[in-house]
Amino acid sequence: MKNIWMLPAFLAIAFLVFTLWTIAATGQPLGFVAEHTHSPWGAQIGIDLFNALCVGIYFANVLSRQYRFRAWPYVFLTLCTGSPGVLALAARVLYARRASLATDSNGSFYSRNLRRCGRTQSPTL
Repeated sequence: MKNIWMLPAFLAIAFLVFTLWTIAATGQPLGFVAEHTHSPWGAQIGIDLFNALCVGIYFANVLSRQYRFRAWPYVFLTLCTGSPGVLALAARVLYARRASLATDSNGSFYSRNLRRCGRTQSPTL
């Protein structure tokens, strides 16, 4: 799965376009607030989305340090749009992960883990 990062990138763009269309069609950029306050199920969905937002922001900060990219664009996008920001983060992490695997000298996940453990050769079977 060489270009798996394209799937969350496509989903992020598609959902962002849908969100922008919804805002333009209704003229209410904060229209979701009314939906989350008029029933217990709406409140439950709102709390669930808030929890997912917090987890997404946390992972943006942690993964950006691990893969050496800036977290703030993904945090900002997540705060403004919700899941399109988290999907964009997923695409960026998958892309960075693929790039880091491609720069491995032997080209394999196994050889990188051997070096991490202090070994230079694979065990003989």
